Order: sequence, then C-alpha cells, then structure tokens
Amino acid sequence: MAKMGRPRVEGEAITLRLPSEMLTEIDALRRDDPDLPTRQEIVRRAVKDYLEARSGRGD
Repeated sequence: MAKMGRPRVEGEAITLRLPSEMLTEIDALRRDDPDLPTRQEIVRRAVKDYLEARSGRGD
C-alpha cells in the first residue's frame, strides 16, 4: 500500500514573522496570480526573483 501524507521536499523549513501590513500586501500579490499560490509559495517566488535579479540572471 502506498504511503499517504505530504510528499518529501528538498530544503529546510524556516520560520518568518512578518508585520500584518506586509501580510496584507502578500495576500494582495497572491490574488494577482491566476493559480492563487499559498503565502509560502508567493514568498518563495519573490525570494527566487530577488536572487535571480541580484545575480544578474533575470530568467
């Protein structure tokens, strides 16, 4: 029988406390994406975009 539950993912969990104003902005940004990502996913995307822009890759 297949094991149920959350699939394994590469990486480490971090805890991040944000001001409510920033969470409001994050939620608004989420609603702009057609797939309505979770808060966690939109933060991942934002960090990825930031790191790519900073490294000059921009893709």
